[in-house]
Amino acid sequence: MKPSKIWGLGSLLALALLAAPPPGWSTRVVGQIVTGQVTSMPAAGQIEVDHQVYRVRAGTSADRNLRKFHMGQRVDLELDGPVVATGAQVVSIAVHAGTGGAND
Repeated sequence: MKPSKIWGLGSLLALALLAAPPPGWSTRVVGQIVTGQVTSMPAAGQIEVDHQVYRVRAGTSADRNLRKFHMGQRVDLELDGPVVATGAQVVSIAVHAGTGGAND
C-alpha cells in the first residue's frame, strides 16, 4: 500500500473519531434534582418544596404546568444549575406516582 493511501486512511479514521460525540453525552443532567413535598405556592413563577422557595424559569414546561401542582404532592424539581447557586431556576417538575398529580 502506498504511503499516501495510508496517510489518507489514517486521516479519515482520526476525523471519524473526532466527530463522534463524547461517551455519556446523551445521559448528561441539565442541573440538579430536588425531591420533596410541595408546601406552598407563594406567587406566580415560584414553588415551595420542603419550605424552600424556588423560582420557575419562564417559558419552560415547569412554568406552563405550575398551576397543576398543589400542596402535599411529592415532586422532583429539575434545576438549571446547582442548588447552591442563587440564580438556579426550576425547568421541569415531575410528580411522584401515587401523590394525586396530573401524571398519575
